[in-house]
Amino acid sequence: MYIRWFEENLPNPPYYEDNNVIKAVTWFKDTPQSREMLIRLKPFFQLAEKYGAKLIRSVSAEPPGVIVYEDDYQIAVTRFFPSALI
Repeated sequence: MYIRWFEENLPNPPYYEDNNVIKAVTWFKDTPQSREMLIRLKPFFQLAEKYGAKLIRSVSAEPPGVIVYEDDYQIAVTRFFPSALI
């Protein structure tokens, strides 16, 4: 039920078609559309917490690397900038 909603509503970046050989990392953008995505992810966050998976929330005003993909919901970067890791 939950996964189907994401498959139908969240665009799939093209680099996943080749198993992400460019090693892009994707984040949700801070937009009204992505906020709904985060609300719908709550059961997955709860499941991760239940099994002790560590989730990290990162916030940045600037892209932490070279933008390789962007849509209304998400942004993907590769080649991280050293200053982004501080």
